[in-house]
Amino acid sequence: MSYRLNDHAVLIPQLLKPEEPEFAFDDSGQVLRFQILYDYLDDSIMPRFIVALHQDIDNRIQWRKGVLLKNQSFNSQAVVRVNYQDRLLTIVVKGEQKRDYFAVIRKALQDIHASFEWKKPPIELVPLPDNPDVKVEYAELIGYESAGKDEYFVGKLRKNYSVSELLNGIEKPEERQKLANVYNYYGDVKQLQANEMTINEQEKTEKMTSYHAQTWEKLIVYLTGFLFIGAIVFLAIRNVPIADKNIAAMLRIILSLVMAVFGAVVPGMLKVSWKGQGFLIRAGGALALFVIAFFGTPNVF
Repeated sequence: MSYRLNDHAVLIPQLLKPEEPEFAFDDSGQVLRFQILYDYLDDSIMPRFIVALHQDIDNRIQWRKGVLLKNQSFNSQAVVRVNYQDRLLTIVVKGEQKRDYFAVIRKALQDIHASFEWKKPPIELVPLPDNPDVKVEYAELIGYESAGKDEYFVGKLRKNYSVSELLNGIEKPEERQKLANVYNYYGDVKQLQANEMTINEQEKTEKMTSYHAQTWEKLIVYLTGFLFIGAIVFLAIRNVPIADKNIAAMLRIILSLVMAVFGAVVPGMLKVSWKGQGFLIRAGGALALFVIAFFGTPNVF
C-alpha cells in the first residue's frame, strides 16, 4: 500500500489529496481509450495500482483518484483515473507503442482484480474511437470475433464498425489469442484464478486430503482427550488448591503437553498428513493448544 520515495520516506497513495492537479496531457489525437465498469469500486484499487507502477509516475503527478504515467521503453504516456460516483476506471494511453504500454497497465489491474472475490466481475469497455461517449463491451467484441463476424452495428449511431479494427486498436491479435487459451473473455475472474493453479499445487492438495488417520493416531486422540477432560473434572470436583506451587506448575505443564500432543495428532482425523503443509498444520495446532491449555487452565491447582 506504499512505496519508497528515498532512504528516509515512503509514500502512501491513500493519503494523497483527492483533487486532480493541473498537468499537460493532450488526448485529442490518436489515443487508446479503455474503461472498466465496477459493480463495486473498492477504494484500494487505485492506490494499489499506483504502487504497482510507481516507477513510471511522470514528474510525481499523482492524486488519490488517478496518476500520470510515462514509460521510456515504449515511448508512451498514460493517464489512469477513477470515478467513484460512476464506479468507472478510465485509461487513456498515447505514444509510439501505446498498445504495448496499455498491456502492462491492464496486466497490473488484472493482478489486483484477481485478489478480490467479485459478486459481479468488472466489465471492460471499449470507447468508440470517433465517439468516446459510446462504449462497447470488450467481451461482446471478442464474441463477435470468435464467431467470425467483423461488423458491429451501433444502433444509436446508425453505423457499422469493424470488430477487428476496434480490437486491434487496443490489442495485438496474437495477444488476444494467447489470452483466449487462458480464460474466457466474459470476465470470470474466479475461473481465471482456478486456471492459474499449477499441477504441483493440485498434487499437494490431493496428497494432503487423501491421508487417513492410523489406528494409533485415533487411540492417542481419544486417550489424550480423555486424560485432559478427566483431570480438569477431577480437579474441579476436588476444589482444593494444591499447596505446593512447584507441583501445581508441573501439573499445569503436563496437562498443556497432553493437549499439545492432542493438537498434533487430531488433524489426522481430518485427513491431514504428516508431510509438507500438513506438518505445519499439525505443529501449529500443537503450539496453539499448548498455549491455550497453559494459560486457560482453571486455577484449581
